[in-house]
Amino acid sequence: MWVAGHWEWRAKKWEWLPGHYERERAGKKWRDGRWDRQGDRYTWVAGGWDDAGPAAPVSAYPREAPPPPRAEAAAAKAGFVWVPGHWEYRAGKYEWLAGHYERERAGKKWRAGRWDKDGDNYKWYEGDWEDAGPVAVDYPRDAPPSPRAEAAAAKAGFVWVPGHWEFRAGKYEWLAGHYERERAGKKWREGRWDRTGDRYTWVEGEWIDASAPSVPPPPSKRPPPDWKLERPVIGSYFPQKGKVGARVVIRGKNLPPDAQVLWAGAPVAGARVTATNVTFTVPAGAASGPLSLRIGRRELPIGAFEVAADYDAIAAQKAAEEEARKAAEAAAAARLKELQAAAADAAARRAAIQRAIDARAASRDRRREERIAAVRAKWEAAFLSDADTRDELVLHAQRVANLARLREVAELTANRGALVRIELAFKHEDVRHDDRMAALKAAFKGGK
Repeated sequence: MWVAGHWEWRAKKWEWLPGHYERERAGKKWRDGRWDRQGDRYTWVAGGWDDAGPAAPVSAYPREAPPPPRAEAAAAKAGFVWVPGHWEYRAGKYEWLAGHYERERAGKKWRAGRWDKDGDNYKWYEGDWEDAGPVAVDYPRDAPPSPRAEAAAAKAGFVWVPGHWEFRAGKYEWLAGHYERERAGKKWREGRWDRTGDRYTWVEGEWIDASAPSVPPPPSKRPPPDWKLERPVIGSYFPQKGKVGARVVIRGKNLPPDAQVLWAGAPVAGARVTATNVTFTVPAGAASGPLSLRIGRRELPIGAFEVAADYDAIAAQKAAEEEARKAAEAAAAARLKELQAAAADAAARRAAIQRAIDARAASRDRRREERIAAVRAKWEAAFLSDADTRDELVLHAQRVANLARLREVAELTANRGALVRIELAFKHEDVRHDDRMAALKAAFKGGK
């Protein structure tokens, strides 16, 4: 029989494992493997041969009743339920499996497992969580308070699970942190409060595979390669205003060596071209007008240039940079103050930032849809379908995503200097993108 191929997670990337044939087995049927989502991670459940019939062989079950349960001393533990130990039947004999605590689940109650006699045999039925009944769940509409500072010393073989706020009987109550014994190949993912609509919901922490991927597997068919910027693309140019003889730099990607600068449609001599830059000087006698780049038969718009005698572009840039730096420093200081107010120590601050990162990841699809809707509302469909426009949108998205990742690192390390530089870069990128879209729209001839 044919066993379908599937994606495997190796060395932090998806790799396709082709399908293959398996020889049929008497009384067996093949169960396909699958990727299961567990919290914010994906885990591969391997396929295997299952019994084709409805029941296991009689020899798999004991014929004698299990011994009486052992006495266990289990103290009450706020927020947890004690699951008593029980006897398991392994390799022809009973073995005792000790009890353990399970964290309470809203609207659920624990149904204890049991041994039942079935004909001449005894069968074990696992315990499980079941609905506690039609209970009205009261969700908070206000955000929980900031987490309390907890002093937790390192403890060999254990992981500290920070405390958190729980919502009970219409108010928040603090549930203190505790130690959890380490588990081989696992790491603890902290719980978090998520906002859904106008209410807040607590997502329980849990053990997840230390190496499990955090992104879903690709479709069963190999997807097409990621769209890369392979055509020549203009990113920005500076200055946009200057005097005759001023040096102008055009920045972009994939620029060919034979690219030619056009000033109001006329070629500009002496331009120096690399794959990422074109440098030239404002020609004598030039008047204000549009700049473009001729690449083969294609004319790529750059933007307008204003010729102004005695204009010092460098001085003007320095003044604008100083204002932008002051704004960036204020924004970075406010962000660090916010993080320090939310968490007293470095560990708690990292946890708070990680919760914010998780929240952003959970809302990624929604925020992407909102951005797409905003772009479509601002620009007509014909302009958005133009190849040059699409290249610019991809370039902007890539740059913003990279800056967002850098900001997360700077926040985690409380690096104020880096935060200031990143805030400045965000501001520059927004201005660059707005200017570029305006230039492309002014040159667009396919719509209104």
